[in-house]
Amino acid sequence: MSFRSRYFFDHLSITDRKWLIEQLSQASQMPSDDWRIWHLNANGSPIKMGWVPHDRLEQMSSGLADFRCIDGQWHWIVQDQSFDAISHDLQEWLRIQHDLLKMNEWRYELQDFFISNLADPHPTAENELPIFKVERGGFPHLGITSRAIHVNGFTDKGQILVGKRSKNKSIDPGLFDNLMAGGMLTGETWKMCFERELLEEAGLDAKQWPSVSCLGSFLSQQAETECFRSEKLYVINLDLPGDVQPMNQDGEVQCFELFDPHETIERMRQNQ
Repeated sequence: MSFRSRYFFDHLSITDRKWLIEQLSQASQMPSDDWRIWHLNANGSPIKMGWVPHDRLEQMSSGLADFRCIDGQWHWIVQDQSFDAISHDLQEWLRIQHDLLKMNEWRYELQDFFISNLADPHPTAENELPIFKVERGGFPHLGITSRAIHVNGFTDKGQILVGKRSKNKSIDPGLFDNLMAGGMLTGETWKMCFERELLEEAGLDAKQWPSVSCLGSFLSQQAETECFRSEKLYVINLDLPGDVQPMNQDGEVQCFELFDPHETIERMRQNQ
């Protein structure tokens, strides 16, 4: 943790600090009991994939070859299939789901799926190969975990700099967010994603932070009406220069504001 982020946290009241930690403990929630998890059988070992409602399992069974129920559990058997073959079959099924209006979210971006999409103490390890890549909006539809970065910016005056999300965002429009955040697209490392998103969302050059590091990762999960949104979040804290003036470049952020520690928690309590 950087000096400025530690300063920010240390200047929270005991009550605010306990409340914030409680919120973090509630960041990973399971869906209702009538949802089921499906498995990917590759090279003989079943891999737990994601949570979906029962009717979606039936749709997957009718649309994906060798997707079936075995001893009460649902499996997609893809023995010895290549990365490209698995990606193609799953992407085509998602496209049909979208065409049939069974899947609303389509981002026109591809993301990789990794087996170890769980919280881990070494998030910067980049030697793992993905299993497949599919449309970004398909991850919550399939209940599977994607990867994203969350960047917090702290000033020398003990404040946090946050962006206000565009009113046109499909998720949490008009609410305050991190300095910047974004999903890791196919082929990206966390650092590549950091460099791209920092420029797009805040107009800042990552070269200002040549020794940036990732603090770690945690799992954020939330069951919605028709999907299960699960993200492995890589957290980065930045010490910001005093004259920093972020300017959004991609239309996803309305403005940036500075909050002191207590005001930050109050805004969160008020669901802002």
